[in-house]
Amino acid sequence: MNQSSDEISVNITLVLPRDLLHQIDEIREGSRENRSAYIRRALTDFLGASSSTPKAGGRDD
Repeated sequence: MNQSSDEISVNITLVLPRDLLHQIDEIREGSRENRSAYIRRALTDFLGASSSTPKAGGRDD
C-alpha cells in the first residue's frame, strides 16, 4: 500500500433489501444517461429510511 499520511483505505459491505436490488437491476437495463441518477436516488432513499433505525453489526434485532 502506497498511501500518503492523509489517506485511508476503507472496505464497506452493504446488505441491501431484495426490492432495492431489483430496482437497481431494472435501472441497469435502462438508458445509460439516467442510470447513475436513478441509482443515486434509490440509495439515498434507502439510506435515508434506514438511518432512523440503525442496526449494529447488520443484525435485524
